[in-house]
Amino acid sequence: MSVDYCFEICTVKRVNLSSVNIVESYLKAGWSIYSERKEEIYTDVGDNDDFDFIAKHISIEEYFDIVRRKESNKELIAFVMYYLEKKHRYRMDITITPELNVLISPDDGTRKMLIGIYIEYLYL
Repeated sequence: MSVDYCFEICTVKRVNLSSVNIVESYLKAGWSIYSERKEEIYTDVGDNDDFDFIAKHISIEEYFDIVRRKESNKELIAFVMYYLEKKHRYRMDITITPELNVLISPDDGTRKMLIGIYIEYLYL
């Protein structure tokens, strides 16, 4: 039996907010778009929301170009991000909607880490 978790972040609409800005904010927080194999896992332009993920090495600029094209086509932007901390690797599947809402589906270890961070903020 498996359980899926999904967190939804509804963004505040502001001038010049883009999907690239959202991805950049995760990168600035220490997340990476590259797997241990140095590949990016993402859906390409024209995916038609079939979630046919591709795993290949591309530069960050190539990826941002794909994100911009998907956003201009009003496509869902789906990709995987990783976070390394000591000996732990965390993974999140992220989907950005055309409305710029962010859906996060973490693996079990990541879910526990994110809930821990959330609880810490509640007690600040």
